[in-house]
Amino acid sequence: CATHCAKRVAEGKKEHLKTLQTCQDCATHCSAAASIVARMGPFSDLICQACAEACKRCGDECMKHKEDPMMKRCADECRRCEQACREMLKHMTARK
Repeated sequence: CATHCAKRVAEGKKEHLKTLQTCQDCATHCSAAASIVARMGPFSDLICQACAEACKRCGDECMKHKEDPMMKRCADECRRCEQACREMLKHMTARK
């Protein structure tokens, strides 16, 4: 998604700049969440909450460009990731 947005910005579509930044930040959140949860870190719940919110915001931003099929797919993927984080969070809180 970020690559697609970067290409759009390079083509002069400046409205994709915020989406590009959102996608980059979201990817960083997802990477951190994967790493912390994989090692069952004590902040797993915190990073899952943050990741779910980042995915929600990223999906919202991508949906602003839903007429672009790639952006629609990105938004859908963000929604799936958000749901996965929220499901993971439910399992974490059930273990406590």
